[in-house]
Amino acid sequence: MKFQRHPYFSASATRALAVALILALGQVGAAAALDLPASGQTTAYPADKNDAIPGAVAVPDDGTLQAGANLSYVDNGDGTVTDLTTGLMWEKKGDNGGLHDKDNAYAWSGSGTQETVWDWLDDVNVEGGTGFAGYNDWRIPNAKELESLVDFQQSPPMISVPFHAGCVAGVSALQGSCTAVAVYASSTTWARSTGMAWGVSFYEGLLFPYDKTSGLRVRAVRGGASGPGGFPATGQTTAYTANKNDGIPGAVAVPDDGTLRAGSPLSFTDNGNGTLTDNNTGLVWEKKGDGGGLHDKDNSYWWTGNGIEETVWDWLDDINQEGFGGFADWRLPNARELLSIANFQNQWALPAAFNSGCSPGVSPLSGSCAFLGSYWTSTTRASSGFSAWYADLYGGLAPYFKATNFRTRAVRGGTP
Repeated sequence: MKFQRHPYFSASATRALAVALILALGQVGAAAALDLPASGQTTAYPADKNDAIPGAVAVPDDGTLQAGANLSYVDNGDGTVTDLTTGLMWEKKGDNGGLHDKDNAYAWSGSGTQETVWDWLDDVNVEGGTGFAGYNDWRIPNAKELESLVDFQQSPPMISVPFHAGCVAGVSALQGSCTAVAVYASSTTWARSTGMAWGVSFYEGLLFPYDKTSGLRVRAVRGGASGPGGFPATGQTTAYTANKNDGIPGAVAVPDDGTLRAGSPLSFTDNGNGTLTDNNTGLVWEKKGDGGGLHDKDNSYWWTGNGIEETVWDWLDDINQEGFGGFADWRLPNARELLSIANFQNQWALPAAFNSGCSPGVSPLSGSCAFLGSYWTSTTRASSGFSAWYADLYGGLAPYFKATNFRTRAVRGGTP
């Protein structure tokens, strides 16, 4: 979606009207749960199941269901783009040098003389005396916010068109929009190794930790809801300092993820029927037990098999026939949905609601268990139909061969 300038209104008036409409939409939906942005995948991929039907058959994968809110943005005409689903306002990039060039790269934490993302952020917030595009509250996006820009249907760069259109040498962020086919930095530190932070590769969509002294691209963000029902926070509450090129010796406080805690705090309700509801997104999640059966935490399946191997789709058929929790519309979460429940404060990135009271023999009705490993999503790797995306319990996202055993966790609800 792009607002067009009316001939009787100035550019500034048109922009003000667009922003007012966005805010009004937010007020109308403030009491409701947020629809997560869809993954963007629209191609459906069949699978070989253990269902006595020879060959690959249609399955309710990400490209078939396309769960989540359609990716929708407005170009504000001032070098920024607003995501109409999350309410986040993003910096556009150019290819003409200067602060907003797509090829600029910085360390998360440097040597005290090395330029860092935080030095760059300081410059963005004082640019022109009032800050870039008239705002001085720009920040580095957290891991979930940055990953929300990945469009899993696209070829590199894997990002929606408003962030990569009209990009030619010499273009500014006001004239075009550029994204480097490279890794971008988030403000989120890896809990397992605090010398590393999370980054997103727009070559392929990977979310993974990298060394904080590495030079990465960066894209600023501002806004977003902080109360219940908004885009889920990462859960990180520990603040991490950085060595900046600011003339102050040693590490100093920076507006990182643990400091700002942007987004809506992770919040879940146990429904008492073996399921959990995410109070921000409205998605209902399957709990796992440790007593055998369909919902055991140790069960693993292939994404697609050989007609004999048990697959995630065979398992999904079984839990829908069971009518687990009183419902028969369970599905496999897409990449965005599975990442939404990650808690980056923990070394094993799961909120307590998904792993508490777990002991041998416990059922999903009496406890909640998690295998500390990898879980399948319904999203296929766009560059290779033989691989699908999985989320691991460190918090990362990556693709792997579909003929591999990974765990599963079912979800229902959200925008079909």
